Amino acid sequence: MDNLTITLASDQDLHTALFQLRELGVRFLYTQIDIEEMTLALSEIGSNALRHAGGGEVSLGIKKGGGVLCATVKDSGPGINNIEYAKREGYSTIKTSLGLGLLAAERLVDQFTINSVPGYGTEVHLEKHRPIKHHLVDYGIVSIPDALYNFNGDQYLIKEYDGDSVLIGLIDGPGQGYDAYAIASSCKDYIDSHYRLPIDKLLHHLDLLMKESNDEVGITASFARISPGKVIYKGYGDTHAYLVKDGVFHYLANQSGRLGQVIKYRQGVSEYSFQEKIQLVLCSDGLSSIPTLNPAKGTAQEVANNLFDKYHKPKGDASILTIIYRNEKLD
Repeated sequence: MDNLTITLASDQDLHTALFQLRELGVRFLYTQIDIEEMTLALSEIGSNALRHAGGGEVSLGIKKGGGVLCATVKDSGPGINNIEYAKREGYSTIKTSLGLGLLAAERLVDQFTINSVPGYGTEVHLEKHRPIKHHLVDYGIVSIPDALYNFNGDQYLIKEYDGDSVLIGLIDGPGQGYDAYAIASSCKDYIDSHYRLPIDKLLHHLDLLMKESNDEVGITASFARISPGKVIYKGYGDTHAYLVKDGVFHYLANQSGRLGQVIKYRQGVSEYSFQEKIQLVLCSDGLSSIPTLNPAKGTAQEVANNLFDKYHKPKGDASILTIIYRNEKLD
């Protein structure tokens, strides 16, 4: 559908925009929580435009067949001199507003973009991404720490976005225990905040971050980005991954070495296409290599449980993440 544009000159105009946003959310099957979070974020940004710029305009729309709910607020006001300062915790440009501030509004949505030129105005773009439909994607995860430690040095990531895409990954911290957990968790947080970057750049940035940390061991990791008809994969170190076709496990080669310890980061990813569906399995080094011929029947969680029971090692943190992704156009 085309964007719906509403002139923003009064509180009533903002109420109209919020009503229309809720209608779009309901029409395209967003959850009530997602709708209210998006509405709250738009209310804050729209109020800023009214009170600081005398108004502007709001554009509402959808992308990806309804998978992405969008709102853009433009004004011709004084602009924001320092966006980073304006986004600090607890800062709000409106004393009588909801007190959310730009940072809190950013946290309410899946994509937040702000451009402001002092003296010329501000444009804020908000997006909420509908989860991928349940019949299209299925996940399975088993992740346990070494029996001698309370903290798990393995961390996994599942990040859905754009209504039809997902980034999955496993990060194996150095050794076991709290230090491994803390490092792997920090790396996961970085990926979660920069998930739209190409996988090659994400892993390269992790390598640089680990070098800056002066950690003497480094991490290993595997990441896959799945979108309709395409998979992009890259791994480093002794995590291992498999592409499953008709019950046959095809090993996906990793770069050697550990991120933070490699002398030179090597560029390049593996890309695969598929028609009806794709199945991937990511494992940390707590699992032995999976033989080529291995039944992979049932739900993704059943596959993860069965493989974990067969191949996990008696010592060390151990994790397995499986995904089954189907193309919607064939359903």
